[in-house]
Amino acid sequence: MAKKTLKEYLIGVYHFFANDIWRITETEISKTRLFFYNSLKILLLSIRGFSEDKLQIKASALTYYTLFAIVPMLALILAIGKGFGFEGVIIESLSKQFSVQSDVLPYLLNFVDKYLTRAQGGVFVGVGLGILLWSVMSAFRQIEMTFNDIWQVKKSRAIGVQFTTYFSLMLIVPIFIIASSGLSIFVVTALSDVLPKDLASPLLTAFIKFSPYVINWLLFTIVFIVVPNTRVKFLPALTAGIFTGTLFQVFQLLYIKGQVFLTSYNTVYGGFAIIPLLLLWLQFSWLIILLGAELAFAAQNISIFEYENDAKKISRRYKDFLTLIIMHKIVCRFELGEHPISAEELSRKNSIPIRLVSTIINELCDVELLNEIVDDKTKEKIYQPAIDINKITVSYLFDTLEQEGSENFKIDTKGEFKELWDRMEHIREEVKINKGSILIKDL
Repeated sequence: MAKKTLKEYLIGVYHFFANDIWRITETEISKTRLFFYNSLKILLLSIRGFSEDKLQIKASALTYYTLFAIVPMLALILAIGKGFGFEGVIIESLSKQFSVQSDVLPYLLNFVDKYLTRAQGGVFVGVGLGILLWSVMSAFRQIEMTFNDIWQVKKSRAIGVQFTTYFSLMLIVPIFIIASSGLSIFVVTALSDVLPKDLASPLLTAFIKFSPYVINWLLFTIVFIVVPNTRVKFLPALTAGIFTGTLFQVFQLLYIKGQVFLTSYNTVYGGFAIIPLLLLWLQFSWLIILLGAELAFAAQNISIFEYENDAKKISRRYKDFLTLIIMHKIVCRFELGEHPISAEELSRKNSIPIRLVSTIINELCDVELLNEIVDDKTKEKIYQPAIDINKITVSYLFDTLEQEGSENFKIDTKGEFKELWDRMEHIREEVKINKGSILIKDL
């Protein structure tokens, strides 16, 4: 057997990553290899999503909204912290967490102090309060819309739900900061009291170095679960949270070291240099967070992309066959009085790629042959027939699907093809009479 040339080898690698890896299912390989392949798929999907979802542009938009809302957000966080009597703890935690922006933070805190002073003095009413609420809401809404785009969610939360959700987050942030600071103090004290000094010292050092990573992991995991207007499972969110939190912390360390090489900004901009550096930091921070959101989406929905290229090129005949299978299963469950089925369960029980199941079910819902409902317990989308199952014949199913869409293209304005159209319709009627009158449930 002749050895493969380098070109042939590279083509084979490309085909494996582009096609073959997406055809491998969990029943064909060991769990170890499945984990490895799934990790590769998640990485590939995240990189593809980074490009297709234009994350660089979205990160720029979020940078603008963040700049606009950063002072009102900090004002709310510190006001809440002040109400609990922990304003100093929050400022100290913010100083540690954003040590990379040590030059900017004093300016921001000065603005915040003026903000809160005006509020207490009674000047900050009406328009000022409206601007504060609007700027914070706009920033959060833009963040949610960006996450929804990544998760392919078309509908945002209702305004009332947005308001309660966002300001609940604003309430949680200072509590989270206080709790994490209290936990750090508790662990340090406990280790100092329990362990010998020579053993406690290196452990305390390791804990102090490692604790920012854990705090970031928890924070980003909460963000990935709460922000998108869809159900995000804990494990994908945690995976993305660990990835994002680690990358974010590494970026912080690199940014601090890299500032030595950015002294040219100080030469050109002088004291104004903190602004481009802040913009640079915000841009990269949002890129990391959005990449984490892509990772969470890919980890949760990896099965959707099985047989992706094949699904795009599926034949009309085979798609009709799968449509018949899916409709038959749903109708029969309904006839037997069984619980409606989800797309995931249909895919799993019948070994049909979830991407195809979802596509076909969406088409059947669009023509009102199926109803989509939400399970009260699992919050899953489940499906049942939308009309009397004793009316759903094979011909009714395919006629309804085929007639969906526009036919008003003004092609045959002179009636040149009328005879051909009539013949096609006659053939279709004959098929209906001979084969199409069978009910779906009787197949």
